[in-house]
Amino acid sequence: QAFDRMEKIVHKLGEECPWTKSQSSDSIIKHIREEVEEVEDEIERNEELSLIEEELGDVVFNILLLSEVLQKESRGGFKLERGIQKTADKVMRRSPHVFGGEKAITVQEAMDLWQREKKREKGIIP
Repeated sequence: QAFDRMEKIVHKLGEECPWTKSQSSDSIIKHIREEVEEVEDEIERNEELSLIEEELGDVVFNILLLSEVLQKESRGGFKLERGIQKTADKVMRRSPHVFGGEKAITVQEAMDLWQREKKREKGIIP
């Protein structure tokens, strides 16, 4: 619900706000880096969860803003949802110990399975 609301807000900004309209993917990437640093700072300072949540919200806002800019730059060819779906599929493939029949008891076993599946995807191993 909150994510959908933010998507609608960002889209409206992209349509009606002169500042948002003036942004490029390069300028938004700079904002994303700054916001990620702010999240890192809050975590390192062991700040209140509400402050970390707010900073993560800022990161999500800027990612959605980047998506909006990329959609305009590509005349609608870019779709964030498509990228999210591809990542969800990839995570499931690379985690057969969670989403398949394999077992991983240790962190190393989980990492080994991830790397094996990644190599399979890239055709390095059968």
